[in-house]
Amino acid sequence: MKKTLFLFFTCSVFLNYAQENASIKGNIIDLEVNNEPLIFADIYLQNTNISTRTNFHGNFELNNVNPGNYTLVVRYLGYDTRFIPIYLKESERLEINTGLSAKRPDFEELDLDSVSKDTSVEAKYKTDKKP
Repeated sequence: MKKTLFLFFTCSVFLNYAQENASIKGNIIDLEVNNEPLIFADIYLQNTNISTRTNFHGNFELNNVNPGNYTLVVRYLGYDTRFIPIYLKESERLEINTGLSAKRPDFEELDLDSVSKDTSVEAKYKTDKKP
């Protein structure tokens, strides 16, 4: 009888815990190169330790996320970072499919008058003389 009660309470605790957590999955693509998947893009929930990376198909999955408001951050080197506000309910399985655009270079105006025009190099050398 004691074993049965113990197993019942143990199972109910685990089932209750499993029902509260949500998950996020999705796919990240390159918006400029034929919608190719972005491999190893960083995916994380801002201000938490929950993070992952996309696989070779651009897919990702974040499991065991507590319900609440979050900002999903999608980051990839050379691309604009995307911030996606989300709200997760208990046991929700949210799917987010999005893409990133390549960063545009921000060229500042260059003042050529302030650049030195002297490109000469002065070389000093010493030769060894043998007695």
